[in-house]
Amino acid sequence: MKCPKKQSYCSWGTVSDVVPMEFKCNLPPQVVICGIVIEKCNGCDKVLVSGYCDLYPDTSLKWRNRNCPSATHLKKKVDEQKKINPLKVSKKGVKK
Repeated sequence: MKCPKKQSYCSWGTVSDVVPMEFKCNLPPQVVICGIVIEKCNGCDKVLVSGYCDLYPDTSLKWRNRNCPSATHLKKKVDEQKKINPLKVSKKGVKK
């Protein structure tokens, strides 16, 4: 259903049973309202033109401890090298 606030499809909304074609928000009670994205979200593909996140109603909660798990504008650091046990490598070479 198209959310009047986000101006796009919202996964938390449904059509009201009482009034046809009226948007009904089904967010959990602990989430009061959808919040506009914070500065750390700038550049992410999940941010809508209206300024809201497509996945999370309150983006500040996702950035509280670490980076947002679905941030597309951040690149994850890859471990440069793993420690290689030379004994295991030599055993693998013998088995072939």
